[in-house]
Amino acid sequence: MRGLCRLPVHIGMTAAITAVFSGGALALAAPIWVGLLNSGVSFDEISDAFSAPANPGQVELVFKVLGSALWGGTGISPSGLLIPIPLFYLSTRWRVAEVALMAEGTGPLQSLHRSWNLSRGFVLRTTGYLLLIIFVMGLVGGVIGLVVDSAVDALFPELDQS
Repeated sequence: MRGLCRLPVHIGMTAAITAVFSGGALALAAPIWVGLLNSGVSFDEISDAFSAPANPGQVELVFKVLGSALWGGTGISPSGLLIPIPLFYLSTRWRVAEVALMAEGTGPLQSLHRSWNLSRGFVLRTTGYLLLIIFVMGLVGGVIGLVVDSAVDALFPELDQS
């Protein structure tokens, strides 16, 4: 019941974090869109590349569109490559905001501020833990995927995998 009482505050904190990360994502996407618009690829080609069912001739078009967008975006604004670094830093500093929100009963912005203060001096350690957890999760997920894939191959050898 106490957790449900804190739900509106949690929604507010999530909205604040989403606003910050959305701004970063828009800043990241803007150079790519500018590069795509300056690349000379028509809107019809972009639409055809991603709306029609895939066929062998379309793969070249998809790569042309993606190559134009990524090359143009990174060529126009190298900062597009650097924006994920501050977003990762912010997510590391705000990692314990939910704990502060629930355990200490703070508001949305106060929880983010408290998390910021708690993580001061521990950013590299927290980043290391996060990277270790991501690695272990990927390893466990890969092993489970391999086991399931092997089981499906053994049970249904005539099944077309494509």
